[in-house]
Parts: sequence; structure tokens; C-alpha cells
Amino acid sequence: MLTTLTGLVIRETAVGESDKFINVLTHERGIVSIYCHRARSIKSKHLSSTQLFCYSEFMATEKNDRFTLHDSTLIESFFALRGDLTSFALAQYVCSVASFVCSEEMDESDMLRLVLNTLYATASGEKSHKLIKAAFEIACACLNGFAPSADTCGVCDVALLPTNSVKFDIENGCLICEKCTTHGAMNISSGVVSTLRYILDSTSKRLFSFSLADDDLAQFGQLAERYLLHHLDRDGFDTLDFYKTIQN
Repeated sequence: MLTTLTGLVIRETAVGESDKFINVLTHERGIVSIYCHRARSIKSKHLSSTQLFCYSEFMATEKNDRFTLHDSTLIESFFALRGDLTSFALAQYVCSVASFVCSEEMDESDMLRLVLNTLYATASGEKSHKLIKAAFEIACACLNGFAPSADTCGVCDVALLPTNSVKFDIENGCLICEKCTTHGAMNISSGVVSTLRYILDSTSKRLFSFSLADDDLAQFGQLAERYLLHHLDRDGFDTLDFYKTIQN
């Protein structure tokens, strides 16, 4: 049976001399694995549409829950990601996170939209990699049921203004006022508080439409990474280590 799937290649695995498997984050079926015969050959009509980061339409034969590529049409290659090593490394990390949090046979359209918007922002070069990475991490946490609270103190429930001196509780995902204490909370600036609130309220298309001073961005980046990894119960990702190597 032929099935049409539209999605983003988030992983590719070489098989033999010219074949490969691709993991695709799709609108229709969540993550699917598609076997692509001779797709690595320079003569293959599927060469461009089945590469990592390519957003394509795939027509595949489905048999016993296995997909074999029949035809494909490239929609967006995100070619600019391959021209900058930091952009490439960040895109790899984003796809690794998506691969970890998404499942087969689930509606992952919101996560796919977030990943696509993140790759578009990265490829455009209009925003810094650090800003894009941190915004993606918080938005990803929200989509996966770990949205932080940024309006009131998580201990005494007092309403907080952005100008209040506050800390952020990574474990419980909430702000802590200066009168309350909790183990392991990190100090954050008013700019970071405002950014958290912006991301929680923003649409996917406006996710990266903010700016931060360098010190605030560094703080926000630390918070976002720690928060996502903690709530995914991960120490890290190999692709994140690679990204940090490039950054340093």
C-alpha cells in the first residue's frame, strides 16, 4: 500500500554501499523510518530529498509497519545550514531532541512546526545561535508538558513583577521570590523573567522575535539548557557536546 508522508529528515543511517534508512518527523504519523534504496548514489533522484534536514513529501510502500521509499519531492533543503558549522551543529542538536521526545503513530505536528521554525531561524542568520537554542529548549519543554510558571512565586504564590528580585527553580519549574528559598534555585535577571513570559505567550512564528543583552542571554541559555535536560531526565546529547565544542 502506498502512503504519502510529509516531514523532516532528522536522522539518516547508511546501509551497504548506497542504501540508507531515514528517520522522518512527519505531520501524519509522528516519527517513521523509511528504507531508501540507492538514495546515497549521486545518480539517485532521491539524493537531495532524503538528506538530513530536508523537508520533503515522501511516497512510501507500507508493509508490516515498514516503509520503503517509492518516490519523493523536496520542499525545503535548509541548504544554508550546511554552509556554517555552528548552524549545522545546532540543527543536529535540535533534531536529536526531536528524535528523543517524539514517538511513532502520534500527532507530533506541533513539535514538527517548532523544529521547522527553529531551522528556518538558524538558516536565516538573523538571530544568534544562543538565542535560538535557548528559545527552542523552553518551547520544547512546554510542548512536552513541562511549561514553567513565570507569574507567581512557587512557594508563597505572591504575584511577581519583572523588576522583582527572583530565582528560578529548575526542578519545579517556577520563580521564587526573594523572601522564599528553595534548594538549587538560580538567580535570574528581570530580562530573563520577561523572556520566559514572552516565550510562554508567543505563537510559534514569533518565538524568536526578542532580543537580550549578552549577560542576560548567557543566563537565559544556561537556564533553558538545564531546564530541558532535567525534565527530559538526560545528562546531555552527543550533538549538544559537539555544538558546545564548536562554540568554544
